[in-house]
Amino acid sequence: MANVRVYELAKKVGVDSKVVLDKMTELGHLVRSASATIEAPVVRELIDALSAVQERMPEQRASEPRSCPGPPPAGSVLRPQHHEWDPTSRWKPLQPFDPRRVGPYTVLRRIGSGSMGRVFLGQSPAGRLLAVKVVKEELADDPEFRRRFQREVAAARGVNGFYAPPVVDADTGGDIPWLATAYVSAPSLRDLVDACGPLPLKALRWAAAQLVEALRSVHAAAIVHRDLKPSNVLVGVDGLRVIDFGLALAAAAAASKLTVAHATLGTPAYMSPEQALDARKVTPASDVYALGAVLVFAASGHSPYPGGDPVRTMIRMQTEAPDLSGVPEAFVDVVAPCLRRDPAGRPELGELLDRLARDMEPGPDGMYRPSELLPPAAFEFLGLQDV
Repeated sequence: MANVRVYELAKKVGVDSKVVLDKMTELGHLVRSASATIEAPVVRELIDALSAVQERMPEQRASEPRSCPGPPPAGSVLRPQHHEWDPTSRWKPLQPFDPRRVGPYTVLRRIGSGSMGRVFLGQSPAGRLLAVKVVKEELADDPEFRRRFQREVAAARGVNGFYAPPVVDADTGGDIPWLATAYVSAPSLRDLVDACGPLPLKALRWAAAQLVEALRSVHAAAIVHRDLKPSNVLVGVDGLRVIDFGLALAAAAAASKLTVAHATLGTPAYMSPEQALDARKVTPASDVYALGAVLVFAASGHSPYPGGDPVRTMIRMQTEAPDLSGVPEAFVDVVAPCLRRDPAGRPELGELLDRLARDMEPGPDGMYRPSELLPPAAFEFLGLQDV
């Protein structure tokens, strides 16, 4: 019995992925997502343990509503009732040291934190929600960082709102700088793949083309993102958006000496080889590499260099070929050129978009509807209303 992923075993056995995950927890195997790989001995143990579940599945199917219906017809409206992503799942209570107001905005919850600062869910006086990023105090004391932050905010205002949440407000000169963008209530690509498994080929091409257009808009604003990864890509009914420009620096300042102490510039599993060696060498081609790595995850459920040791990951990307197992054969020639070690050998974004556009398959009415591109379980997870 070969190693398989949770969602593959669930499909083989004929049960929901959550049933497999619950059974693994019961047996003492801690696996967090449906895309995690299970080793062969555990697979055999699980199949034996799930036999009782299999036996009563016919009765369950007869008496319980299906949670993953077939694809809805074109133009239909689907309002799923089960297994939807919960937009509040990432919100955390405020800590005593968290601000209660930032500028004119009320702070409601903490969304996350990173090397540059903390991100909060904010609310305008009229009740509109925002994502408010507050810079760390030690960075606020760095004059060079402030100059870069001011340039970055000015550049970020030029990124097309189709592809990134628009900048709503900012204060780059106060005691603690902050940046507010429109809040997008949508799960990340990581959330989607972890819950529902890798995307099929049609959805991969759609997602890839959207991300290419997003990066073109980012680069047109003289920004290199530097931290494109599955958790920084949001998936919604109107397409994909790229978030978290906290590590993006204006291209004009990218070659300057970095003075931010203790800042981790990028995520090893998705950063380019040149970024791993020297953050000052990052160019738009580095984002193309990250794009390829994100698409490998979307296609397979793992990064090009899977593993939990970031140092080992950075060494492997300098010496080993990327792991493209699980990537559909027809999609390998899209991601493989993006992952070339030499930045000069990676494709231009315009060239990549032309290639993807030739292979994309619109619906009967010429539109790209999520209901026709995404698997039913993924469409349901997103809680989408078709357009």
